[in-house]
Amino acid sequence: MERALSEYLYLFAIFSLSGWVLEFIFRSLRLRKLTNPGFLRGPYLPIYGTGAVFLYLASLHLSGSHFLIKVLAYFVITTGLEFTTGFFLEEFFHIRLWDYSKESLRVKNFICLKYSLYWVVLALACEYLLFPPVMALYCRLIPPAFQIAGVITCLMFVESAWKFGRLFAAKKREKTA
Repeated sequence: MERALSEYLYLFAIFSLSGWVLEFIFRSLRLRKLTNPGFLRGPYLPIYGTGAVFLYLASLHLSGSHFLIKVLAYFVITTGLEFTTGFFLEEFFHIRLWDYSKESLRVKNFICLKYSLYWVVLALACEYLLFPPVMALYCRLIPPAFQIAGVITCLMFVESAWKFGRLFAAKKREKTA
């Protein structure tokens, strides 16, 4: 079944925004001060949007599969995305947005079993609790949803390109200094 690009942009935008809210609340409560959890200035975390799109695609392909197969797939998707993102930011920009050094069963402090299990629970919540109403809303708002999602995604892309451009320039200056 072919999916429209607008569907993925919509999911990406909605979950990038809601992921930022989730992280903002979690980190602000933990640190007892208002904390922007993101790498970017805007109220969005593209890792959550990307994860939501991957999870949505997986949930469609795994429809009717055994529950444990879904758990394993969601574990690989979410943990893989977290590791890849953390490694990329650390390796290329020396930026660490999260650190699991105090957690047990961790890999390079980018991932750990405890949070990987949290991500699986969140992934299952997405499949069973969040995707159905979010997609029902999408079906009612197709033209405006696509336009809004497109604008939000463009803002994230422009800000990301600007931020990465600045980081690459700074890294280049470091090498020549």
